[in-house]
Amino acid sequence: MASVSVEKVRLRTLHGLIVSAYSTPEWRELLAEPDNLMSLPRARILKDSPTTRAAVVTVEADGIEHVLHIKRLNRRGMEFTVKYLFQRSRARRLFRNLVALIERGVPTLQPVAALSQRTGPLLHHSFLITEHVDARSLFELWEKDIYPAGNPPAQRRKVMADVARLVARMHADGVYHRDLKSSNILVKADGEPLIADLDGARTGASVGYSQRVRDLARLSTSLVPLANLADRHVFLKHYIAALGSDDDLKRMGRDIARKGLAILRSKRAKNKYDDHEYRYLDAFMKRQRRWLSR
Repeated sequence: MASVSVEKVRLRTLHGLIVSAYSTPEWRELLAEPDNLMSLPRARILKDSPTTRAAVVTVEADGIEHVLHIKRLNRRGMEFTVKYLFQRSRARRLFRNLVALIERGVPTLQPVAALSQRTGPLLHHSFLITEHVDARSLFELWEKDIYPAGNPPAQRRKVMADVARLVARMHADGVYHRDLKSSNILVKADGEPLIADLDGARTGASVGYSQRVRDLARLSTSLVPLANLADRHVFLKHYIAALGSDDDLKRMGRDIARKGLAILRSKRAKNKYDDHEYRYLDAFMKRQRRWLSR
């Protein structure tokens, strides 16, 4: 396993954690004002909402050009204020989980720093800074390239097999994602997939069967209707083989479909789907369960 050296850091009004490789005087000066970096004319704003601002910006430090992804996580009302009196910032949690995956050899984003601004115990906002990766989410790749083009089965199988091996490696190394959906898996231009958005991830010695099923069910429901039943069969076959487990493919597939239906119904109860979307998704997951029961 690779070891990532991390240091505590204080940069003017910000404090937090920084990967030691970026802890030079020039880097510290650059990172002391993340808002200024996001406001540069060359910065590309990816998102700007009341809760989150994200940008990609090119900088030079120690004679090397870097493309950084900067995410600012803003305070969101009284509940947020009270919650983070007793917790580390979300940026710090994401940073720690990125480091944990790198140390376990699971492909993910390269963390640079997690910085927070507080007045006493009150958290105002925090920043997660990573090296930018030229990649698209699995959902976007499937929606814009694979699904409409009717790509040949061989290409569909390769994407599914690569993602299955990545998820199996993550689980084998004791990482339970807890929000594993197609928008949280990035695929680089060369086809290599990466795990992202680790806000709720938990790390430990192992990931149990029920936890693995929950992760896979979330991923499965997020790919309806883009991935067909054959695609899902390829994914599960490669996942079980890569994990080296003795899980029965049909049993696991049925358990994933059952859990997926429960997830859909829970989201429907919270009005996250309209009636038409829900009926379609529900019918697809039931068809998956019946198909695996043959």
